[in-house]
Amino acid sequence: MQKYRIFILCLSLLLQACNTPSEEAGNAVIQGLPTPNKPIALQFKAKEHVNIGDPMHLSLWTEQNGRLWLLIVEPDNSISLIYPNKNAMDNTVIAKQWISIPAKEADWRIVAAAPGGISQLIAILTPPDIDLEADLLALNNASQLSDIHETLNALETWGIQTKTITVE
Repeated sequence: MQKYRIFILCLSLLLQACNTPSEEAGNAVIQGLPTPNKPIALQFKAKEHVNIGDPMHLSLWTEQNGRLWLLIVEPDNSISLIYPNKNAMDNTVIAKQWISIPAKEADWRIVAAAPGGISQLIAILTPPDIDLEADLLALNNASQLSDIHETLNALETWGIQTKTITVE
């Protein structure tokens, strides 16, 4: 019985050691948002490590038509809506097609900026008739994500996906 307790204790310590800061940051961000009642599948690809000044390219795929909202939570907990933006105002996405942000032919870029550290990208997909822009632009830090709970909870379906990136 004693060996079993020691094994469980060692396993517990090992699992705690494996919980990286990026996982903790991602979990903290998601805790600020509700869970969809009927989630829309959303796949999200981005480089996990980028250098300050590097352009960032993101790819997303979804199973349903909708509107895509892309946020970034910086290491200082500030939050910004990076898509849609003044250069790409139409955030409509078509089901079962990969979308590149920015589009390959776009004349604008998303560039990794200081401060360096662990950032969290958050992709939210809503039905085509839902406009979150004013609500998302009003956010100043990740702790305010709870401010959009009511709006998201009222939706029958929506999707969310996050991606942790390290900026050096």
